[in-house]
Amino acid sequence: MLGDLVNLSLYNTSLLLQSIPGLFISLSGLILAGSALIDATNDARLADVPIILETNCILSFKGNIEVIFAMYLSSMSHSPLFIYKNYFIYVFDNSNLVLAQSAIIGLTIGLVGIIGTTLSGELHTGLGLAIVTGSLVSCILTTILFIILLVISIEVSKILGINPDNIILPTISSFGDYMNVRSLIYFTKKFKDASIPSSLICIFLSISIIPLCLYFGLASKKRIPVQPVEVLTMTYLISTATGYVLEDFSARFPILAPSFPVFSGMSVSIAFIYLHKIFTSINNQTIHNSKESYITLVFISVLMSLTYLVIAILMGLQYSHEFCILFMIFFVFHVTILLRGISILVEYLDKKEEDTGVMALPLIASISDVLSAGFLLVIVVFLDIFGIKHNF
Repeated sequence: MLGDLVNLSLYNTSLLLQSIPGLFISLSGLILAGSALIDATNDARLADVPIILETNCILSFKGNIEVIFAMYLSSMSHSPLFIYKNYFIYVFDNSNLVLAQSAIIGLTIGLVGIIGTTLSGELHTGLGLAIVTGSLVSCILTTILFIILLVISIEVSKILGINPDNIILPTISSFGDYMNVRSLIYFTKKFKDASIPSSLICIFLSISIIPLCLYFGLASKKRIPVQPVEVLTMTYLISTATGYVLEDFSARFPILAPSFPVFSGMSVSIAFIYLHKIFTSINNQTIHNSKESYITLVFISVLMSLTYLVIAILMGLQYSHEFCILFMIFFVFHVTILLRGISILVEYLDKKEEDTGVMALPLIASISDVLSAGFLLVIVVFLDIFGIKHNF
């Protein structure tokens, strides 16, 4: 492994050059998301809101359906059989389906947030409505913005001759992460100050778009595949449980708020590039050099983790030297696990003749959530035992 990393002939130069700009943008978005979470955890108006729990659920649940949509749209856009008329029909129909799913997810996450607040014994009617309405409205509006930016980005990449596989997914995904966090915080605070009738009206109007969007989405002759119920249930439970753990430990270890989105988000962005390369290769029946991609993406993980730590220091997040070293080691190790996991999972799904993108993506994201939380907790608990502190 280490020998391969210093062997320059094994690197995919095209993948390296085209991935790094998108991943730098992705890193910027995740750093901003982490900064927003720091502000939220220090905001007295959100002290009774399980914002880290809700954020983790939104980034996992909503992020999965958006990335699946982006994968199929990006793949279709540079297919040899590409026709603009069919493409835009596909965009319209499936955008409605994604929007309906986002609204349902927003409602579900609001209910998860209520459960989290109930467990802490701080729930009352106004707070419960603010949590549900904030989650629901933010999910709908950020999904609309995501779809618009996705279509524009794919068109721009075609004009500039950039392969969307390497830049579209990480860029859109990270910007979406930041917007999801910011909008959730904004609308939750907004609806905490709103009257109960106003919140109920917003909930009713938001829910009422679901049947209309489902009508257009389900009537389409060519829909993106929907995740099986058992996969959805499992990933929802995993992400929710991870969110509860992070919410609980973040009070004792504030360092988790800025570091978790980057650790989990960047590793998934890198892994999704690998998954999308395989997915596009299968769909378009082209050859994919998996070893080149693997070595290149592991090198990129080293570069991205180092870049994050430098930027964090410049931003005033004074992580200890010990944390920085352990962060890099565990991050690179985490990425290698995800890449190996994708190879095994894709091979298994191919034998079972299951849809690679729809099945693999949520599973990889959920595995990443669990591993990221586990690795970071190991780091912070280990450093805490030896009395190593961080200055924020």
